Amino acid sequence: MPHTSLIIHFVWATWDRIDMIDETWERPLYAQICHEATRLEASVLALGGTGNHLHLLVGLKPIIAPAVFIGEIKGSSSFVVNQQKWFGGHFQWQGDYSAFSVSRWDKPKIIAYVNSQKEHHANGTIKSQLELPPSKR
Repeated sequence: MPHTSLIIHFVWATWDRIDMIDETWERPLYAQICHEATRLEASVLALGGTGNHLHLLVGLKPIIAPAVFIGEIKGSSSFVVNQQKWFGGHFQWQGDYSAFSVSRWDKPKIIAYVNSQKEHHANGTIKSQLELPPSKR
């Protein structure tokens, strides 16, 4: 029986990196993302972000490509935000995303980093290599 360990750290932003994600609906958004990840047979290890971008650390099965996975996550979550009218206008993610493979030895550090996104951005302690490149939409 094959053994795989595919841990991926995804980062993606709102359209034009506008602060669209409000704390009043952040939890239901995160719940929806976790639900969709589970539907796609992924294990959510950490999820966090700020008003204009999210970080998601997942364990993927080798049956789904990372690009397909994140496309499903972004598509379903923006659909729910718009359907529920959480944003109050049209909500959209940027087309781009970042995806980094993570070793099992680095996993605890990345989990801590993802779970404390608000603090890292407030304190200026972000790790640029784990963030998004400049916006291209």
